[in-house]
Amino acid sequence: MIQFHDFGIDIQTYTDRGKGNDFPDVNQCPHCSSRRPLHRHGYYQRYALTAEGEYHLWIARYRCQECRKTVSVLPSFLLPYVQYTRSVIWQAVKTWLETPRRGAKTKQVGFPTKEVILFYVRRFLRNLSRLHHAAARRWGIIGPVGNARTERAVWWMQTFGGTGGGLDHPRPVDKREVASVCGSNYFLIFYLTPKMEIVDVPTNPSSRRISSRFVR
Repeated sequence: MIQFHDFGIDIQTYTDRGKGNDFPDVNQCPHCSSRRPLHRHGYYQRYALTAEGEYHLWIARYRCQECRKTVSVLPSFLLPYVQYTRSVIWQAVKTWLETPRRGAKTKQVGFPTKEVILFYVRRFLRNLSRLHHAAARRWGIIGPVGNARTERAVWWMQTFGGTGGGLDHPRPVDKREVASVCGSNYFLIFYLTPKMEIVDVPTNPSSRRISSRFVR
């Protein structure tokens, strides 16, 4: 199982620190719910791609003393089983959706490739209904319903990216609360990634509790 943690640093700093990063404590097993702190169980290496280059990262793995299953802690700028970073995919999808004409879209494609961008654009569009219901339940945010899918997708990205306006919900978005889900625009990435489960969000932005998990 994979859990996420916001280390509060960029990918270059995380890479430079290697195994010396400030890895969080995992105090409850997501497999068996045991409250015995999990033991650090080594590291594994994975890659991440940005427009600036390729990074080799050390990921910490933990083992539960009760069920003996393992948990890996992924920095919040990564996605499970995807080499491109969260920000790369976010910006690529946002740019694609906000560009009105197909010819203009193609001209703007540089990194990642057009095929990769379309893969995440289509996944995002397929999950708009799920996003709509989750946001309404968690924050009382009621997104547009009757608009075309692309217009709704842009609205959600602008809203959680901090540039939206005219939110139709009873209270403003608490940026600290959104940020605790691994970054203000990270919420949408849950819906670009399959089998992502959102768990309770801590209200204290400095909390070291891991706030989301990826279930195989």
